[in-house]
Amino acid sequence: MAIFNTLRRSERRSASVVPQDMWRSVLGGGTASGMNVTPDLAMKLTTAYACVSHLADSIAMLPLNLYQDNSDDGKKNAEYAKNHPLYNLIKHRPNRWQTSFEWRRMMAGHMLFRGNGYSRIVSQVRGVDELVPMHPDRVLPFQGEDGEIYYYYTPLRGAPVTLLQEEVHHWRAFGGDLLAAPSPIRLHAETIGLALAALEHGARVFSNGAVSTGLLKHPKTLSDPAYNRLRDSFAEKYVGLANHHKPMLLEEGMDFVKLTMSADEVQMLQTRVHQVSEVCSIWRMNPMLIGHGDKTSTWGTGVEQITIGHLTFTLSPLLRMIEQAMQRDLLGQRDLDSGHYLRFTDNALLRVDMKTKAEYFKAAIGGNNGPGWMDRNEVRALEDLNHRDGLDAFVDPAAYKSQPKGGDV
Repeated sequence: MAIFNTLRRSERRSASVVPQDMWRSVLGGGTASGMNVTPDLAMKLTTAYACVSHLADSIAMLPLNLYQDNSDDGKKNAEYAKNHPLYNLIKHRPNRWQTSFEWRRMMAGHMLFRGNGYSRIVSQVRGVDELVPMHPDRVLPFQGEDGEIYYYYTPLRGAPVTLLQEEVHHWRAFGGDLLAAPSPIRLHAETIGLALAALEHGARVFSNGAVSTGLLKHPKTLSDPAYNRLRDSFAEKYVGLANHHKPMLLEEGMDFVKLTMSADEVQMLQTRVHQVSEVCSIWRMNPMLIGHGDKTSTWGTGVEQITIGHLTFTLSPLLRMIEQAMQRDLLGQRDLDSGHYLRFTDNALLRVDMKTKAEYFKAAIGGNNGPGWMDRNEVRALEDLNHRDGLDAFVDPAAYKSQPKGGDV
């Protein structure tokens, strides 16, 4: 059977024809700000780098496990699927070069900067043996004449190869079509370009020593040789950060008039501040999470609410997408029928708010002198805990009062 599948894949691969018009430029385009924006250049923007690295690190650090739910009556009874070959692959070492953390962080970084994260599925007799990342700039998906999706991959070394859909694990960002998602950097090139232009402007201001911008006044008209000598000597001695605050030696009655910051320069500084929130909005990041925003909000319950909002509206959708992409590409129909599934333990990010969570669950099972709306096994399921006998019945608030503290929930 394995030999037959290999031959069948070779036939499909050879029958696929790469369309001549499917090539997409991986280079950035010009913007109104005059900046040529590419994902590599966008990484030099601290706000963009901080947003993507924060999300990629969060995706990589959360526990990811393969489970098998053995229940047949709707009651959660899941266990770690340690005997499945995929378990150690995703939990410890997806390929011979990377750890699970490194692989997930790279895949997330590719997806968040370029719209797509690709890994080649190396499979043999036991199923998936390795997941080897492929740089998105060297992967071109296309739809063959048979309606199937193929991936044309050009490695750094060796000849290009056409991969079948079942040979590629694919993470897609928002937008696009069945083939691929667009790069957020290319979609928001004007926003990134304006931020890069403001950054370059500020760097040039300081490189020219424009902190002490002013005018040199001379009571007479200078000859061309005197003008050139003054210009060259002034640039050598007083321009640049290394010469800033040096005392000026003026001659022949010259006077230095210092200029205040112009309205355009003030506006450029405000633009840099504004672009931080603009760039953060591309990835739905709260600026406070990357070190910006009102510092007074970093204390008290505001941080807890921001963390919950970040998990709910920014991180959780990404985690659910990755889980389902893994189940689509890495689990066969037999695995799905036998109850296998992948799950991130994203509740780990909510440990800072355990008191609020405990109060909510207490009220949910009827521990606040009122009827509850959940039984204790439903609460356990929300925490990814297994079903336990005797906890299906709703708790009578009166009986709850009589129970000793620290009872089983």
